Amino acid sequence: MSDPRDASRLPEDWAGALVRHGFDRDVDQLVSEIYESDAPRVFPPQHQVFRAFHLTKLESVRVVILGQDPYPQVGQANGLAFSVPARVKPPRSLGAIYRNLEADPDLDFSRPADGDLSPWAKQGVLLLNTALTVEEGTAGSAAHRKHWERFTDRVLQVVNEECDHVAFLLWGSDAIDKVKKAQIGERHKVIQSAHPAAWTSKKETLFKKSHPFSDANEFLRGKDSGPVNWDLTATH
Repeated sequence: MSDPRDASRLPEDWAGALVRHGFDRDVDQLVSEIYESDAPRVFPPQHQVFRAFHLTKLESVRVVILGQDPYPQVGQANGLAFSVPARVKPPRSLGAIYRNLEADPDLDFSRPADGDLSPWAKQGVLLLNTALTVEEGTAGSAAHRKHWERFTDRVLQVVNEECDHVAFLLWGSDAIDKVKKAQIGERHKVIQSAHPAAWTSKKETLFKKSHPFSDANEFLRGKDSGPVNWDLTATH
């Protein structure tokens, strides 16, 4: 699938599914309100806000990786959770993800020079943030999380009810609590741990001690679905 030049509008497959599941907000109006404000700059650029949905069609979803919100620094957010554009140095969380992949004994992974995760998205990995926008320099912008809460709740409901055999990779309490509301069906697989950036955790297995990517592939193989090739150097 080619990378869309303009992902400022939600593609028809996702838009129709959201309507079927009771989402009645005008998404185009929501985007216009967010980006036309005179407040601080908003990331990602407007033409990338729905990029995850353009790169991963609803019928293709096999894995969901749920992040919190886009990176709030200039030049980092590109519409995919945890991803940054090609030739941009991976941020801390993504560096931890790469270390996890390198340490997984069941995977062959060569660390790439940058943090572009679009090859995963093109294989059916929905790289979804709970909030699709963020204010410059303000991680976890409360207003933006409120803007997108109902939307991303419905996206998870759509995947839960309309897709078969999806592995949900949930890292940290925000992602875990968000997905609990969706009441994920038994045909899917929830794989959870602490957030990649967390050094300690009282409730969840530390991310560095988990193997979410090979666990997801094991689940997919068991459902007669091919594994995801997590090696970004082989899929670019």
